[in-house]
This record gives sequence, C-alpha cells and structure tokens, in this order.
Amino acid sequence: MAVAAGPNSAPQITTYSYYDTALPNGAAPLAGVTHPDGSWELYESYDANGNPTTVFSSYGDVSTNDMDDAREMVYTYDPEKGSGRKGVRP
Repeated sequence: MAVAAGPNSAPQITTYSYYDTALPNGAAPLAGVTHPDGSWELYESYDANGNPTTVFSSYGDVSTNDMDDAREMVYTYDPEKGSGRKGVRP
C-alpha cells in the first residue's frame, strides 16, 4: 500500500508492506515501511500478542539487502512493568 502526501506534481510517497499471516487480533502484521526520504523499517518478528519484537531500520544509506549494517531494535513487553527497549545495535 502506498500513501501520497503533498502536491500532485511532486507527491511524497510512503510505502507499506504486510505479511500474509494474521496477528492474534486478525490484522495483517506490518512487514516494512519505506519513507519518501529513502529511510525504511523492516519488522522481522512479533510476539504472541502482536507486538513487534525485532525491527531493523536504515542507518545512513544502508540498503534493505544489508541487515548487518542496519540498526536493530529488540523490544520486550512485560505486562507487569510496561514495555521497553532491550537493546540497540547501530
């Protein structure tokens, strides 16, 4: 799915992609987002409640084919303590 913003002569397009499998709530999980400036996020995994647990994102001009140089965010969710970020790898 693509969403355009701005004038028709030069729209800024953000593209969203989704996995074929459904989350526990029935929604299709987000697989990735590409922003007009070329930055991106890839959602690699989700927990049983449908929360993203591993998200890769662009770092500098790294492409989606080079995950070793991408930024990796690992999220954990604890219903007793709220949610938080476990680690960051630039």
